[in-house]
Amino acid sequence: MPVPWACGWIAGAKSTFADRRKSSICGMSTRRLFVAVPLSPEIKARIQNVATSVQQGILATADQRRGQILKFVRESDFHITLNFLGNVPPENVDILSRELRPCLMEIKPFRLHLDVLGTFPEKNMNRTRLFWMGVDGDMEALNDLESRVTEIVNEHAIIPDRKPQKPWETFTPHITIARVGMNAKSKTRVTVYEEVHSFEQTNRDS
Repeated sequence: MPVPWACGWIAGAKSTFADRRKSSICGMSTRRLFVAVPLSPEIKARIQNVATSVQQGILATADQRRGQILKFVRESDFHITLNFLGNVPPENVDILSRELRPCLMEIKPFRLHLDVLGTFPEKNMNRTRLFWMGVDGDMEALNDLESRVTEIVNEHAIIPDRKPQKPWETFTPHITIARVGMNAKSKTRVTVYEEVHSFEQTNRDS
């Protein structure tokens, strides 16, 4: 059952590359990229409302006042990652775009909706490092899209720093809302975990 602030949107053919930041490998200029499903402004605004509410619940901690607990994703950057590419040489960006375009154009629009809030890792609050919102709906279509994109990326991408996917790293569709700082103490990670799950439970029960 979706939480009260759930809402539907159409996703599919507009999946795109997203440029994260420029980097370099052995002196070679690269771009840090991922393939993603973009979200509408209305959906982003709803996610931002949730993010703001959770953030307010954590403001009492000293670390958060110094901005050391959570680094929130900007509203304009919310998306569903299909495949994280890492550092990609410029010449390979055009190759990947050309190979992905026919695949994406074949995908029929499908409907998703916002679902539960969660944290990564899910079962160890002392190591909380990510705060996210899940999605539900036509998951078969979304999973098929991810599989097609991953197959093309693996076949055509020449990405120097790309690591092979581990068996347990399965596709978990989500929208990252905030990341916990690397220097955050265990106590602050627990605070984030508890606030996120408390907000989720309260809204689910209301």
